[in-house]
Amino acid sequence: MCPVPRTTNGDLVEDPQKAKDICSSDQNSDSNKLAVSDNNEGATTTNSADNSGAAAKNKVIIVKIREIPQYILDQYDFNKETEAYILSQVDCAYSEKMNRHLASNCRNISDEVFPGVHLGDRGAAKNTFYLKKAGVTHVLNTAEGTRQGLVDTNQNFYRPFGIKYKGLKLLDVAQTNIAMYFSEVADFIEEGLQSGGKVLVNCLMGMSRSSTCVLAYLMLRQNMTAVEALTAVRRYREVRPNDGFLRQLADLDNKLRRERGQLSKSAA
Repeated sequence: MCPVPRTTNGDLVEDPQKAKDICSSDQNSDSNKLAVSDNNEGATTTNSADNSGAAAKNKVIIVKIREIPQYILDQYDFNKETEAYILSQVDCAYSEKMNRHLASNCRNISDEVFPGVHLGDRGAAKNTFYLKKAGVTHVLNTAEGTRQGLVDTNQNFYRPFGIKYKGLKLLDVAQTNIAMYFSEVADFIEEGLQSGGKVLVNCLMGMSRSSTCVLAYLMLRQNMTAVEALTAVRRYREVRPNDGFLRQLADLDNKLRRERGQLSKSAA
């Protein structure tokens, strides 16, 4: 149910009391909040033995809470798997939304939600003058097609402007298997950034299909948890992946957290 934020340095802390002391010393810092798993309540532990086969010692994982709203943290159990419902509740602070300087019923055609990564709608994708002015070198259209609800662009559309293109024919319905493209969209976005360019990821409204792909990139290539990625993106743009996409992001989050040792063995 809870995506565990990454550990402070990737290591386990040997002494539980030391872990608590560290936590206490930093608890007043908003940018460096720490949470410590309780040994008596299903904390993640590992066993180690010396050469003589001495008894194993418990190790406590310290996790660093980075830029995640407290009301979201209050709902978390750090030892359980991510669920789509929890992801649907993640949001940035209201004060940060005010910093967008937009009326609540207004939206930019695109917003830079991560350095070099722009999340936008059909208007951004079709406006090549805007893209060139913004320095966009790569476009990932997650809603390619000519039917209603899709965005009719292709490589020929962008070729005169020197923009590299990738299109996915995805429908914004819960049944769409968007997860099968997570790796390749992460590769495409990374390619654009590594070349020194900027990437526009678009769908029809810039809210569901495109945001899901950006979130997957942040999780796969920037080592973010699903909660961290959603919090970061929603700081700059309102996004609403549909329920099916949230389930697939939750599955990806659980898989990555298992691989990174951020999920307790009991939950895994």
